[in-house]
Amino acid sequence: MAARIGLALVVVLGITLFIANRDVPEGLAGRPEISVEFPETAAPGSTQTAVFTIRNPGPNEMKSVFLAFARVGPAPGASVIPVPIVDPGAQHVNPAIVSISPEPEASSIEAVVFRFGPLGVGESITISFELKVPEDPGPAANSVSAYPGENPELAKGVRLGTEVGG
Repeated sequence: MAARIGLALVVVLGITLFIANRDVPEGLAGRPEISVEFPETAAPGSTQTAVFTIRNPGPNEMKSVFLAFARVGPAPGASVIPVPIVDPGAQHVNPAIVSISPEPEASSIEAVVFRFGPLGVGESITISFELKVPEDPGPAANSVSAYPGENPELAKGVRLGTEVGG
C-alpha cells in the first residue's frame, strides 16, 4: 500500500513539474530559481554529490521551501527511459540518499520530498545531497522541483542526470 501511495506521489509530482514549468501568469510572480551541479558521468554504485541552489526572486518571503524528486522520461532526442537516481523509499529513509546538508526540517514518508526553512526575498540556499548512483549502466535521472510551501503551483524544476558506467 505504501509503495502505491509513493508511486502515486511521484506521478503527481512529475505532472506538477510539467504543468508548473509554463510561463508564470501575471500576478503569480515568486517562482523560485533552481540550479543543479552533478557529474555528467559516474561509476556504477558510486556516491556522488548533487548541489542544488534555490533562490527566492521575490516579491514575497517563502515561509518554507520544498525540494521534490520525481521520475522522468527520456532526455530530448533520446528514446531510453533513464533509471531513477532517487526512487521512493519508506519510513523517511531513502537508500539512494547517503546524506543531506543542511538537514531538512521534514521529509515525506517516501523520502522524496524535503522541507527546508524560510527563504527571504533575494536570498538563496545551497543544498547538497550525497547520492548513491544506480548499478545499472546507462542514463540515470530525476526531475527535481523546488517550490514555496505556501504555493506549490509556483514549482520550478531541473533535470538531475548522469551517464552510469562508460
